[in-house]
Amino acid sequence: MRASVLSAQAAILILGSIGALGCEQSQAEPSLTRALNELVTAVSVSDWPAVWELTDDEARADLLAVHKELHEALGIVEGVVQAVDVPAAKRALGNTLVSNLPVGADAIGPKLLGRLFVISDIRLDEHARDGLEVASVEEADGVTVVTTIVGEVFRFQRTETGWRSLLVRDLLERSGLATTYRERAAVVLEGDRAQRAAWSASQNPKSAHGAYNLARAALQSTPLDAKSLFAFLDTASRDALVKAIERSRVVQRAVQKRHKGDARVAVYKKKQMWHYVRAGSDRQLYMYWAQEPGFEAPFATRAPPVRVETTEDGARATVHTADGAQVSFIKEKDGYWKLADQAERLLKLLWEPMDRAYERLARPPEFWKYKDD
Repeated sequence: MRASVLSAQAAILILGSIGALGCEQSQAEPSLTRALNELVTAVSVSDWPAVWELTDDEARADLLAVHKELHEALGIVEGVVQAVDVPAAKRALGNTLVSNLPVGADAIGPKLLGRLFVISDIRLDEHARDGLEVASVEEADGVTVVTTIVGEVFRFQRTETGWRSLLVRDLLERSGLATTYRERAAVVLEGDRAQRAAWSASQNPKSAHGAYNLARAALQSTPLDAKSLFAFLDTASRDALVKAIERSRVVQRAVQKRHKGDARVAVYKKKQMWHYVRAGSDRQLYMYWAQEPGFEAPFATRAPPVRVETTEDGARATVHTADGAQVSFIKEKDGYWKLADQAERLLKLLWEPMDRAYERLARPPEFWKYKDD
């Protein structure tokens, strides 16, 4: 067949061969005649489950493989190309062919065939049956080749369960659809792999994924590199640490009034506030806290970044990791990305314990009704 996709003329010739086979019974086995008749009838009435059953195993496996590769590429293309190019990229990746057909769903094959034939613009014209005849039926390399008098060729394979048509395989080969889609999917997948490699290696704190990598490296250090990790706390988080220190100082003064010398230290450690007492700054408090059993890391994942989702104003970003986790970042005025949404957590973990102690120990009786700012 001559066209880049199966042409209407080529499809018409399939119908023509049916009438011809009736006149050439000496050259075509009855079972082959039936297989060809079933194939053409199924295509003509869009009976795609029947066409799928008549299709050879290699073509079916190839089509399902293309379907899977396209789904993989479509799932990551938004992170590989610019947002403005996403619609065109999805069209190039056969979104029309595979959309709403998830990998592993029932009856994928027949549904793909139906869409494939539509894309290939195959139409069967019933009036074209007249005047066409089969010129020969030959065996070549395990393939039965049916040739019409006008030179069109249709191929079948004999299997243990009957004849299988190579129509879909020919369609994929002649149209180049499978090759083209696979090449496009490969470009996206390779781009994604390259991007992941670059993002995993980036140590630029002026990019969200670079900041994430540096913070992740600090968490993976032995011992934990709390000094570097502190550098990725945003202004609100540092303010929370300062507030925790201020509250602890009130408690500390109350302890000092009740105890002296080593007894004070014993109370500080018993009340789990020794890291507050030792800290002279927000950074020191964070570093000393990181040595305590109750320290909680700003994020649990240690997986490499695979995608970054940024807000329209560019002020916030979410780093998506290989294990499916998400870590939020915020861009500060100096252009550096910091861990976002940590302040509330730090207040709960560091300020609230001191506030409870403040209520119990720090306020003398005459100030019980004092309202703290």
